[in-house]
Amino acid sequence: MSDDSQHLGAPGDIIGALSDRVSELTKRVGSLESDLDSARKRVAVYEEFDATVKEALAGALRAAHQIRARAEAASQQILEQAREERKLLLKEIDRLREERDGLVDEIASTRRSGFSALRGPRRDAAQVSEKTPEENAAEARTMASEALRGVFTELLDDIRKQASAAADAARDASAAADQARAAEEKARAAEEQTRSAQEQARAAHDQARVARDEARAAQAETLRAAEAQRVAEAERAVEAARAAEQAQRATEEASRAAEETRRLADAHREAQRIADEQRAVDAERAAETTRAAQEALRAAQEAARASEAQRAADAERFSADAERAAIAARAAEEARRAAEEARAAEDARREQERRAEDARRAEETRRADEARRQAEEALRVEEWRRAAEAQRIAEAARVAEAAARAAQAGPGIEEEEVFGAPPEGQTSPELSVVQREEVAQVAEVEQLTPEREEPAAPTSNIVLMLSPVPSFARLVEIERRIQSLAQVRTLYVRDFRGGVATLALGLRVPMSVDELWSAVATLEQPRFAKQRSAGTTLELRIEGEAGAGVA
Repeated sequence: MSDDSQHLGAPGDIIGALSDRVSELTKRVGSLESDLDSARKRVAVYEEFDATVKEALAGALRAAHQIRARAEAASQQILEQAREERKLLLKEIDRLREERDGLVDEIASTRRSGFSALRGPRRDAAQVSEKTPEENAAEARTMASEALRGVFTELLDDIRKQASAAADAARDASAAADQARAAEEKARAAEEQTRSAQEQARAAHDQARVARDEARAAQAETLRAAEAQRVAEAERAVEAARAAEQAQRATEEASRAAEETRRLADAHREAQRIADEQRAVDAERAAETTRAAQEALRAAQEAARASEAQRAADAERFSADAERAAIAARAAEEARRAAEEARAAEDARREQERRAEDARRAEETRRADEARRQAEEALRVEEWRRAAEAQRIAEAARVAEAAARAAQAGPGIEEEEVFGAPPEGQTSPELSVVQREEVAQVAEVEQLTPEREEPAAPTSNIVLMLSPVPSFARLVEIERRIQSLAQVRTLYVRDFRGGVATLALGLRVPMSVDELWSAVATLEQPRFAKQRSAGTTLELRIEGEAGAGVA
């Protein structure tokens, strides 16, 4: 029963939800239509406001033009008036300057006339004084006093007149100066008025410019308002189109929802019918399944009991097999380890035998090389000895031949004095000097067996032959100098005969004969010269030495 109620309630819920959706979309369409009406009203208001703004802009432009015209006319009038006043002030200044010059000339002439009046009475007094010498002294004194009194009186009058004239001239000059100052003040005032007129003209221009700017701003504002109006109209049109589209979509959705509701109702009825049929089939299948499950349960219980016994047997067999396998694995592991140890021991033994064989071969090779070098060295020493012996024999032969020649060349002993005179008729046998055959001298180079040239390989033992060595003391000194080299480890004398010394050098590191010669050449005393080198033998000649003695 619960399943049937759920199946019946689901389509009702869907229909209710679709009805709610349809009512919501209807409300949305109504609100969009109201928004569209309000947008249309705003568009109408904007259109009316557009005409008002245009009229205000035209009035502002006309007022700005009138203000500019009035300002330009006023500035022109003020400028003309200032120019006229400036001309009048310039003329007044010229007149005052002329009056000042006339007053200055008058003051100068007045001063000159006063000085001439002072000089006139003096000339009269002189004339009177010139006439009085004929009179007596009293009249002269009286006339002189009267003349002096008259002169002083005239002088005082002239001074008073001059002072009054100077005061009048000063007053006139001060008045002229005051007039000039007043004229200058008037000129300054005129200039100030001119400047103020110019400032007013500039202010008028600024006002006109401000009016033009305001007009431009008003025009720009009008353009912006018109643009905003167009944008608002476009937005309103877009919103209206969207609202209409949404309303259409809502209507379509409502129709689709109604259609879906009908389909769902049909599907619900069909599903209910199919569900009833399916429930009947499911009930039959459930009964069959229950019977099969009971049978399977019984079979499973029997199989479980059988499998339990089989598992126990298998477990015992598996444990035995596992134990045997573990034992076999341990045995195999031990066998593998033993085989590896045997293989490692065999490899170690073979490696040890190989190393011992290599060491033995290296030792045999070294001994063979050492024996060969010793044999070659002994052969060279023997050859040098033979050469020295042959040289001594040749020297002795030369000495004996020289002695024989000296004996033959000396005065002979009279045989008659020794043996008596021979009998008459017996002639003494004719004696003749037998010349000794000259023994062909074999050159030292021909006596020596030519040595085999070998590559100069580095070695630790080198034979050094020095000549000529005059004495054993000199040989000891040379030996000490050579042993001071860092490359030389040991040094001993093998042979010293006929001024030729043979030295055996043991080096610290293997070197070639040429490298040893480079080291010996670094000695300052004695100086050596290289004669030849072959193999491990180096022959040097000592420079600056006298003939060698025989050791």
